[in-house]
Amino acid sequence: MKKFLCAWIFVICAMIFGTADARSLTYEVHVAGYGWQSRVSEGDVAGTTGESRAIEAIVIDCSGIQYQVHVAENGWQGWRSSGDVAGTTGQGKAIEAIRINLNGKNIRYRVHLAGKGWTGWYSNGEMAGTTGQGRAIEAIQIEFGSVSSSSRRNSDYEYDNDRNSRHDRYDLDSRRRHRYNYDD
Repeated sequence: MKKFLCAWIFVICAMIFGTADARSLTYEVHVAGYGWQSRVSEGDVAGTTGESRAIEAIVIDCSGIQYQVHVAENGWQGWRSSGDVAGTTGQGKAIEAIRINLNGKNIRYRVHLAGKGWTGWYSNGEMAGTTGQGRAIEAIQIEFGSVSSSSRRNSDYEYDNDRNSRHDRYDLDSRRRHRYNYDD
């Protein structure tokens, strides 16, 4: 009976106070010509699409997060931690690629590339974007979760230009691409 009562107390406390692993995720970007944009929450899009405005800097706030960006003409910067600015401001240099890691939890992200559109989802330190192609990241979307190996992008970029596709799922193999949309 004591074990049962202790289990219920734990469940009730977790519901009231949250669990120790509960994390919030917010991020904001510095956009060319606009400056710092409003902070957004997990799953929301930061930046612009269809305006040809590059993201030049990003700040991600989440306990245990680390991120690294590739800046035009400068290359890869060092890893940054929660709340640190990655990229540049006032120099007119676009972020072209990003890697994000989150200690103890899966994180996934995708970017909108100049002239291409949305990439697929990447996770846990994989590079999203390009290097050496001069393609700026114009928008980014970050959320908790991972990308299954069956839905990973291959080395050739395939782009999704559906702007409201937070829940798009992809299944890629060497022969074909299927798109499953759960936004009904």
